[in-house]
Amino acid sequence: VSLDGKCGSASTTDATCAGSTFGSCCSVKGNCGSTPAFCAASNLCQPKFGKCTPVSTDGKCGSASTTGATCLGSTFGNCCSVKGNCGSSAAFCSVGNLCQTMFGTCYPKSLDGKCGSASTLSASCSTSTFGNCCSVKGNCGSSDAFCLLTNLCQPVFGTCT
Repeated sequence: VSLDGKCGSASTTDATCAGSTFGSCCSVKGNCGSTPAFCAASNLCQPKFGKCTPVSTDGKCGSASTTGATCLGSTFGNCCSVKGNCGSSAAFCSVGNLCQTMFGTCYPKSLDGKCGSASTLSASCSTSTFGNCCSVKGNCGSSDAFCLLTNLCQPVFGTCT
């Protein structure tokens, strides 16, 4: 068992992460952890030296998946919704909508009115006080200028109509 957070070939003893205080998954770089960066099979985790989370093949993730699958790298989208479904819109990806961070990508709620690539955190407008839609320019709002798909609203970071 790893005592220093290193595993596999990065460890001088080929240590495993199973039972380690650093996390039970061994990343492709040989570090123990417990987030998708360490555990997702799509991120090339090392099953010989720890637990790996399979990629969803049926659109189910987390507790809704019989295998505890992740959405990272799935054909359904990289985000895992609160209900355990993979997708790529704000309904699946927003922390404000309770996405499951252990089984996919999640975006925090915008605190400054910026969203998507205009936000340093790739924030979502979903449930923000600025409006639920993310405009093409990366601003949260609630009018047609922000919300219409024809105006290039960004559905991953907010609601679009």
